[in-house]
Amino acid sequence: MALNPNGIPLAGGMLRLNLIGDETTYAYPSIYLDETTRVSVGIGGQYQPRSGALRTGRNAYDDYIALAGDLFADIALAPRMEALLSVGGYRFDHGAGNAKTGHGMQGEIGYRWGPVEPQGNFDWFNSDTKKNSFLKVAGGLNLFLHGHHAKIQAEFASIIANASLTTTPALHQIVVQAQLLL
Repeated sequence: MALNPNGIPLAGGMLRLNLIGDETTYAYPSIYLDETTRVSVGIGGQYQPRSGALRTGRNAYDDYIALAGDLFADIALAPRMEALLSVGGYRFDHGAGNAKTGHGMQGEIGYRWGPVEPQGNFDWFNSDTKKNSFLKVAGGLNLFLHGHHAKIQAEFASIIANASLTTTPALHQIVVQAQLLL
């Protein structure tokens, strides 16, 4: 009854279609800051046999499967101005009855004027069992002092976790962080 008894590694892959511009890295940086328009769509997935949830009443584990799709757009509008939109959906399957099995979405929208970018974002996961569901809605301001090498980010978020999204009080938080890459 061992988890992943044959030690088979997780297999995963991603296909990205660049509709406008190029993305040459594995993951996009949310906003490029280079006055170049990029629009792409992607799909991806992961699979690992017998590494999900322990089957109820059985002596075996379910397979783990994850599927995802996304749209990314970073549109250069004028010198030092760009609009950003990112949205994605996914499905995690750890097996029936597992709190980590469910559907989710994420999204981000922003607009940069010079070094300042107001932005909004959300993360949502709906667990099939409703024991691990959450919703995060946030908005904030990014200040790019020297691109991604030196920046300050401030965000206000409301988070509802692990219960009914209509009856559970939200956790509110303010996060301020600085990044410096030497």
